Order: sequence, then structure tokens, then C-alpha cells
Amino acid sequence: MKVHLPEHSHCLACGDPVPADESYCSEECRQEQEAKERTNRRRNLIFYIVAIVAVAAVWLYTYVL
Repeated sequence: MKVHLPEHSHCLACGDPVPADESYCSEECRQEQEAKERTNRRRNLIFYIVAIVAVAAVWLYTYVL
């Protein structure tokens, strides 16, 4: 027996079903997801800065010293 569910999507933060035109089930989930995205952007920025400094240090050690 097939069950027909109304058209829906899932909350980007917790995965609960939400109406098709919405992305989050609550304001709390939206804020939580935005905080996670900020943390990930900050972590990626720090990684790239450290990687650039490491490459520059290896280049300086290899060619300058």
C-alpha cells in the first residue's frame, strides 16, 4: 500500500519535515545552522592562512636560507 505524503522538504539543521517552501522548522534551527556555518567559515579561513604561512616558510627556508 502506497502512502502519499504532502509535498515537503527537510529542515537543514535537524532534518524534521517542513513545508516545501521553507528551509527550517524553527527560528532556533535557523540560528543554529547559521552558527555552524560561521564556525566552518572561520575554521576554513584559519586553515588557509596556516597553509599559506607553511608554504611561505618552506619556500623561504629552501630558496632564501
